Amino acid sequence: MIISRKYPRAVAPLLGLAGVVAGAAGAASAAPDSGAVRVSVERTRGERNLSIFQVSGGIREAGEVLRLVSSPAFRGLRSRYVPADRSGRYRYEVTVHYRNDEDKRVVTYSDTESAPPLLFEVIRKVETFPTPVFPPGFPFS
Repeated sequence: MIISRKYPRAVAPLLGLAGVVAGAAGAASAAPDSGAVRVSVERTRGERNLSIFQVSGGIREAGEVLRLVSSPAFRGLRSRYVPADRSGRYRYEVTVHYRNDEDKRVVTYSDTESAPPLLFEVIRKVETFPTPVFPPGFPFS
């Protein structure tokens, strides 16, 4: 078997390039993006009144909600904001799923004065998120 002398010279730059690409990929995977990909709000009142609202990534309009729940201010929220008297109030459970596979859950009740306005802003935006409109016959067109 005859090997050309040019072969080792051609391989060396490619191996060096592979090392650079592998190093960049390793650095990227060492610090994964931990932005939010899904937000769900469960609203309950009593035993039979349950509503679930959800916003997911991939929808252009979801960007604002996902940015809010990815912010350091939202990530710093406590897990519970509960008033002394819960009777007659809606209970909200906000669950956020992040890209790094972590979840954040915050529970509060309507008109809870100790809850930060940011939490109620997220709840309002998720509850009033526009319903997608599908073409006639979707998905069986």
